[in-house]
Amino acid sequence: MPAQIVIRNVTLTNYTASYDLFFTYSNYTLASGSVLGFRINENSPTLNLQVSNPLAGSSTFRQSDSNGTSWAAFVSSLDPTKTEVQIARVTWTSSTSVADWSSVLSQMTSNTDP
Repeated sequence: MPAQIVIRNVTLTNYTASYDLFFTYSNYTLASGSVLGFRINENSPTLNLQVSNPLAGSSTFRQSDSNGTSWAAFVSSLDPTKTEVQIARVTWTSSTSVADWSSVLSQMTSNTDP
């Protein structure tokens, strides 16, 4: 099983999209002195990001400015006896009615920096 981000327990209304964000993995180890980071960023003037129940043992960062909202969590280890960990419960709130939340639910990318 490749390591990946998985969305579960999605709840949608005209003004909110909520979901649980998981990292699933098999035999995923972090090199000594390395951290694994998860970042959510949105630069829409109509969306507000709320994150609850962040990953236990993680260091988190949140920033909001005129360019949007970013949230990140960083972990230095993963439990080798497990194959997944919940990163957070994510809720997007829109100031306008949204008929199609697919861009918030599907436009995910990964970035690996050396």
